[in-house]
Amino acid sequence: MKKLVMIIGFGLFCFGNLKAQNNEGDILKLHIGVLNKIKLTYEHPISDAFSFGGSAAYYYGSIPGVKIEPLVRFYIGGEAPSGLYLQARYIYGSFNTNFTYWRGGIESGIDFIDKKKTVSSMGGGLDLGYQWLSGRDKNIAIDFSLGVQFMQDLNNTIVDSGKEYTSANVGFLTTGPGAIFNPRLSIGYKF
Repeated sequence: MKKLVMIIGFGLFCFGNLKAQNNEGDILKLHIGVLNKIKLTYEHPISDAFSFGGSAAYYYGSIPGVKIEPLVRFYIGGEAPSGLYLQARYIYGSFNTNFTYWRGGIESGIDFIDKKKTVSSMGGGLDLGYQWLSGRDKNIAIDFSLGVQFMQDLNNTIVDSGKEYTSANVGFLTTGPGAIFNPRLSIGYKF
């Protein structure tokens, strides 16, 4: 719960600071993942073709943690913040999860240890998307994108009683915060 409050505070801080610089066109969006996340995104147009912003996500599934993504968008039609866009993101995440570590093999036997550990990961992402503005005042934003992201895997090793153990976290890169395929549907409000 503390992390969720921190994410909402981060979003409101960014919104308040950027809103003071520009009185129209700023967008605040919410994305709720099907299984594992809540994401708040802020976008601020800086010209007819470019916007920048950031997102903060709280992951609550099997790999809980926080992910922050500063982003920049290029609107192909030059009508920011509406239309077809290309987006680049830098990604940083901190996750606290249970890892199962093992050592040994079939001949010598396999030893297992379970430990809860906080780990971080960085990476980047590219997206192709389309954002619609609808409503009477064109203030309802619907944002859909398909993208890819690449993050460092959470695999790690520990030493326990002089023995080295290894862990692999397949879920992180398939359905978790580091999933390579990264589709998104967000709904927001333009201020």
